[in-house]
Amino acid sequence: MSTGHSVLIIRPYLAAQRTAALVAARGFVPFVIPLSATLPLSTLFPDKHYDALIATSENAFLKGFPQSAAYLTALPLYCVGERTASAAREKGFNIIAAVEKDIDALCTILDGKTKLHFLYLAGKQRRSMLEKHLQQVGAIIDVIELYETELVEASWQQQNALPEVINNVLLYSASSIQLLSSLANIITADTRILCLSLRIAKTLPEGFVGDIQVVAEPTEKSLLSQLFYGVKNRK
Repeated sequence: MSTGHSVLIIRPYLAAQRTAALVAARGFVPFVIPLSATLPLSTLFPDKHYDALIATSENAFLKGFPQSAAYLTALPLYCVGERTASAAREKGFNIIAAVEKDIDALCTILDGKTKLHFLYLAGKQRRSMLEKHLQQVGAIIDVIELYETELVEASWQQQNALPEVINNVLLYSASSIQLLSSLANIITADTRILCLSLRIAKTLPEGFVGDIQVVAEPTEKSLLSQLFYGVKNRK
């Protein structure tokens, strides 16, 4: 039987659809507002020797690598998130050196790898934290941009499908704050706004209504556990 609890999901389209399926399977009613669309970029791979690779998103593996870059699949890969590791394996990258929960944890692991020459499989829009950290500790890092993210606007059909009041909001990125602010009319003081990190929560405008919560770990598993556990306690 459905719990009747509505959940607003604001994240890139494909990821949002996966989350919606997980939420619906637990009896919730998901409402998806796509945050962005991710597109692969045509890029020339550098003709250099590298010791290891870094990837922080599954989007780095949206398409296969050209034959000229096939040698990269034999290098150890340091990545963020199990989805990134899984996407890499599907493209033939079998040496997964580390799978960390976030960029902070990955930086800690890489602190002891300062003699390696890294190639970062990155997106065009990204935070510079990882690159700056490795440069500060003396590591050599080259960056190749393999995908870009384009923000999309919610269609009138998507907005009209939203309920008068939303019970829960899942925030995966600070990029979704502006879109969420435009939907403030369906958010009340009782709406649980579940944030993947403290950084995201701090990005919310001062005085923003809602029951703002930050999950214990920056993972989708933790975010959904907070959603399910919190609703269970409210019954």
